[in-house]
Amino acid sequence: MQLNIFSHYLKIKKELLMLPVGPRTANRPGALYETMLKDIVPFSFSYVLYYQGESDAKNHLDYKEMLKILFKEYRDEFKNENLPIYMMMLAPFSRWLSENGNDFPVLTEEQIKISEEIDNVYLTNVMDDGDELDSHPKNKLIAADRFFNLVMETFYFNSLYKGKCPKFNIATLVDDHTIKLTFKDTYGKFRLTKICNIELFVNKENKDYLIKIAKDEIYLAVNEDLPNKEIEIHYLRKGFDQASIFNKHNLPLFPFIVAVN
Repeated sequence: MQLNIFSHYLKIKKELLMLPVGPRTANRPGALYETMLKDIVPFSFSYVLYYQGESDAKNHLDYKEMLKILFKEYRDEFKNENLPIYMMMLAPFSRWLSENGNDFPVLTEEQIKISEEIDNVYLTNVMDDGDELDSHPKNKLIAADRFFNLVMETFYFNSLYKGKCPKFNIATLVDDHTIKLTFKDTYGKFRLTKICNIELFVNKENKDYLIKIAKDEIYLAVNEDLPNKEIEIHYLRKGFDQASIFNKHNLPLFPFIVAVN
């Protein structure tokens, strides 16, 4: 299975990669499949929990297509074309070994796209649980709890559990000085835990603003006219940039970047 993905990767990159030495090297193409997954393929699963990608930031342009192929082959191998797959968005960090956290926002954006483009792929996040000097959060209970609640709500349809993290929906200009942001999966309420790390750019300049949260809508007000200007809003678009906005059930807002027309 993973050999097919590696072949696809070679075609995308159109360049030679240095292959690992030896047929038993842990990092050889298909190693995880041959040594771990292959032995359990005859069995079936109700769903898959997927938390990987820390080393893929440098290959973010290929990441989405490769992950689509991987998920398709999971479903093919286990003979379940609707196999639910639950993904964890990578946690924020500054640097870890050779990895640079500033490369991660582009990768997390691709993870959001995958969850939107493939049926029965669900995404949650631990954007409030980053470690500045490690890409692997120490408190695994937070990730486990997020997975658990999302599975209970979307797979077992248990209304007692709420596991969907809020996601950006639409940005509109409501008057000459104010932008309204709306969101999905807020469960009716937002809360701000610290100074908000939304960034507002007007004609490419980072601007100060006043923020107001009205239930599950956010308003950004500035002291200048906004019509006919280039407006862009960023949230969690830096490496070590921790979540500050949560929905009613304490689930962090996904990162986003949007241009306001």
